[in-house]
Amino acid sequence: EGPDGIARRLREIGVHHGKTSVLLGHFVNVHQERLSVCDVFGVSGKNRTGSGRGDRKVFIENFKSYVGDPNSVQIFEKASGQLLLDEIGTGYRFFHIDGGHSSEEVFNDLCLAESALSECGIIAVDDYSNEAWPGVSEGVCRFLMERPGKLTPVAIGFNKVLFSRPSQQKWYTEQLLTPGWKVFFGKLDPDTKLREFFGVNI
Repeated sequence: EGPDGIARRLREIGVHHGKTSVLLGHFVNVHQERLSVCDVFGVSGKNRTGSGRGDRKVFIENFKSYVGDPNSVQIFEKASGQLLLDEIGTGYRFFHIDGGHSSEEVFNDLCLAESALSECGIIAVDDYSNEAWPGVSEGVCRFLMERPGKLTPVAIGFNKVLFSRPSQQKWYTEQLLTPGWKVFFGKLDPDTKLREFFGVNI
């Protein structure tokens, strides 16, 4: 729980106009959880890498149109490097990182997310495979090398890399190897295979 007693179990760093936030909004159990997001929303000078030019008004309108009451979302309008664990709380089951795209920003966002993650939670990092933003993969690799044993990669695909606690990695990997989850993708029918990455099969 956060300092005000509200369980915030889903968080996104880097909102832009809310495409992922809209998806996460549909996952929230409104009786027990709250979605919280963080973005500088295009404030001049705060987006050092220029990786996004989000607009708070557009985000709120999109959330209202596709999910519902935008007041259900807690918005932190600042750089993610200014977020403190005391203000965001712990116990997150999903943490999506798509904020600043420099190595330092990604590393710091991962440090925060890992500290806030529940034992069974998942962290997703966007643009890991995007050649336009090499700092993302650098920041991820730096975290895995400098903070060994904190997080373990689970899967890579669709321009994202997913992480879990080491205790949950095998379970998540086994779920992704079952055919049932592919129904979600319909005709896309992704090809799934195991590959070794940082010492584990993902």
